[in-house]
This record gives sequence, structure tokens and C-alpha cells, in this order.
Amino acid sequence: MTNTEKIKEIFERYYQRDEMTRKAKKEFEQQNGSYYMAEILDSIPELEKRFGVTLPEDYKAFLEAGAGIGMSTMDNCDKFYAFDKRVMLDWNILGDVEANVSDTFEDLFVFGADYCDCCYFIDVNNKFGLGNETVWKSYRSGAKKEDIKLVGKNFIEFLENFANNNELVTTKPFAPYKPTLEDGEAVVKMIEERARADEKVYQEILEAEKKIDGYIEEAKVRFANIRNAIFNCKVERKNFDIYGYMGLEPFKSKCFDNFPVKSLAILLYLGWFKLRNSYGWFWLNNKMNSYGADIFYNKELSEYLRFFENSNSMIKRKDWDRDIIFQDYQNKLGRGSDAIYIICNDGSPIEEACYIAADIVEFIRKICEDEPFDLTPIGESKKLPC
Repeated sequence: MTNTEKIKEIFERYYQRDEMTRKAKKEFEQQNGSYYMAEILDSIPELEKRFGVTLPEDYKAFLEAGAGIGMSTMDNCDKFYAFDKRVMLDWNILGDVEANVSDTFEDLFVFGADYCDCCYFIDVNNKFGLGNETVWKSYRSGAKKEDIKLVGKNFIEFLENFANNNELVTTKPFAPYKPTLEDGEAVVKMIEERARADEKVYQEILEAEKKIDGYIEEAKVRFANIRNAIFNCKVERKNFDIYGYMGLEPFKSKCFDNFPVKSLAILLYLGWFKLRNSYGWFWLNNKMNSYGADIFYNKELSEYLRFFENSNSMIKRKDWDRDIIFQDYQNKLGRGSDAIYIICNDGSPIEEACYIAADIVEFIRKICEDEPFDLTPIGESKKLPC
């Protein structure tokens, strides 16, 4: 079977997967997508001449097959569409890094993107040393080499992942640290040992977990008639929950001994957490779990435990901004070491943070009861302690 035949077979399986893919096939045929693909194929000699390289045969087979312009997983978390001839020529200009992704990705062949802010490219010059057919994914701008993801050893494997509804491989070959499940279990064990060493703290954790459980159950009843008000709210202790939302190495090496065990244990208890009230979604922050990434958001928040965020800023009232929710575990702001604050993630100074809850339990209660937060900046409500 030739590469072209393999790719036609892959797309045929993809189109049979569900109603969404069957609709995609119909739209592709109605819009004469095979002509679109042929036009891209015609531009390949020009691109190869410009690059001074030969593009992978399986990528050319994808264009030659003319079976589809893109794919997505069932949950739409991963998707891509191939650039047309004009966009391909615009994006692949050697030496012009602004037209590509960033200077980290100069001399790569960018062939497509998703519908957000990511692009897909082939390492045609073997710049990363893992083969000149490897397929990668990254943000279009401002990306760092350690953040790029390997999503296929070749183009056929890349397409197979979509057809089989597999989560794209998220290997980050250049990340300085890759945590393991054993690391997560070790962190959980350390937290539990610290909690049990202080019986008072341990009892406080148990009481807090019971309260949070109650709030969430009540919220499920209260918002039962509101579509999507509660989405996958999961309060089930798992020994590897921390693996999912915190970078383990920076967490263990920089933060573990400093952060309050009560807060850490409750975060473990919450697991994968997502709730909605009339102000939008709130969820446990997983932006800080990039392998090797620092747990802190920026210098303004480097002295605080940042753990939640929301879907759109309550403070700035902008859909494209979000808020960060953090705990002042060192009591630098004078409202107690359990105090919870909210601040816009646009680099706002700490004086613009707002005190919203006495502790993490009250914060969860306010979300579940749809209680409004007091959004008075602490810089206006009182003078910050020196």
C-alpha cells in the first residue's frame, strides 16, 4: 500500500467515526476540497526550492490523496487544518522569523494550524535532532524551545492519532524535567505524613473536605436547571492528582517546605475541579504544570500560592483576560495566611489584587452559592503593610 493509499484509508476511518466527522467530509466535498489540496501540492516545488530541502513523502501523499484538509479529536482538544498555498508561502520565509513562529523555530516547515493559537510544523532540517520527518506543535508566537511538543514521528503517525481519536503525543523533548507518576505519589505521601504529624492540622483538613463536599452537592442541586453549571466536578482523592496540575520538580524543590500543608492537602482532595457560577467558570489552575516551568505566574505573584483561575476577568471585565486566584500563605498582605485574593492576569501590580475569602473553603462556598466577591483593590481599601 502506498502512502497515498494509507492516508486515504486513514481519512475514511476518520469520517466514519461520528456525526461531526461525517459532516466534515460533506463540507470538504461541497467546497471542492480536493482542488484546494491540489493547489497546495502544486506549491511544493516552489517551497522546496526556497528551503533547499525535500519535504517528506508522506506529507506530499497527504496532499495528493485529497481526502481532507484537516482533522480533530472528538473532544476538539486537538485539531488542525492545512494552510492553503498563499498562507504557506507567507509563513515559510527563511530568515523572516516574524512570518514563522519565533526565532526558536526558524528554518522549520509550517504546514498548518488549529483554530486557536497553535501551529504545526515539520523539522525538515532536523534542527532538533530527532529526524527530518518529525511533526511538532507549538504556539504561533513567543514559544520557547522547551515548550514545543512532538506530535508524530512522521506525518502518517500524526494523522493516525486523529483518526483513532488518540490524544496527541505531548512529549516535550527539550523540557528540563519530565515528572513521573512515582514523583506524584511521593509528593502525596510527604503531604500526608506532614498532615498526620500535626493532629490539629489533619482534623482541619478532614473538616474542610467535608464542608467542600457539602457545598458542591448543594450546588449541583441548586444549579440543576442551569445547563453546564457543573462540569466534571470531581472530588475524589487519588494518589496522583498532584501530577495533573502542578509541576512536580519545581513544586518539590522550591515550594513544598514553604506552602501550608492544609492548602496542599485540599488541592489534592479536589483533584480535577471545575465549577461555574453566574460570573463564569472557575477551575484548578493547570497552567503551572508545564514540565520544568516555574510554579509562579510572574514576579508580582512569586510570594503567593496561585492555584485557581477563571474563564474571563471579573476585575477588568474583558473576555480575553482571566483572573488568578491565590493564597497569601506568608501573610504579606495582612489578612491572614489563609486569605484568598483575586488579581487580573495582565501583569497588574499586587495593589490591584482584591481580598475575596478568608480561606480556600470559603472561596469554594462562595462559588457554589453564587455569592458575589468584593472586588475592591486592596490598594484602595487600606494601605499595604510595609
